[in-house]
Amino acid sequence: MPVSIEGVRRNFGSSSVYMYTVTLIDETEQLIFNIGVERHEAIPIVAALHNLTLSRPQTINFMADTLKLHGVTLKEVQLEHVSLSPIYLFSATLLWSNGNNSAIVQKLDMRPGDAIGLVLFTGCSLLLSDELAQQLGVRLSEGQTPELCLINDLLNPTVVDDWRECFGTCNDKAARELDARVASMTRPGGRQNC
Repeated sequence: MPVSIEGVRRNFGSSSVYMYTVTLIDETEQLIFNIGVERHEAIPIVAALHNLTLSRPQTINFMADTLKLHGVTLKEVQLEHVSLSPIYLFSATLLWSNGNNSAIVQKLDMRPGDAIGLVLFTGCSLLLSDELAQQLGVRLSEGQTPELCLINDLLNPTVVDDWRECFGTCNDKAARELDARVASMTRPGGRQNC
């Protein structure tokens, strides 16, 4: 399934303040795929998406420039499945073309930010396998934006309960308002729809 990079957002979940979410979106703009990347991976992605120049080039910039120098073109990156142990990696297939247009297929495990960064800096296509699309895909409701979908997850009752444990109980009126907001956002059927 072809996807494009919709945006990058700070992760306000409980996992880490150094994590960011890269949102991929399908061609119909109805399915999103949220991918966690670390801060050092997110910075060059954000810079490229917004046409910003970083004061210090990142490794991904060096890689893309070196590929150009040697006449090697990355045609396509297909993300096939994700493994969460020992670190978050995608199994990927990369389709390369060298100066004489012969195709080279490379299979390897990549950090999410490296795969997405290579796609952005080389301008190649990004594809998700059917398995990965089914595993990571979240369908947006009519008129819903990725931001609203992400806030639904942030305000999910488990996160709210964790917040209350960390910061103490709210006053009764604020607690009722928060509970009403969370209840109105709860999705039946799990994470398949926002």
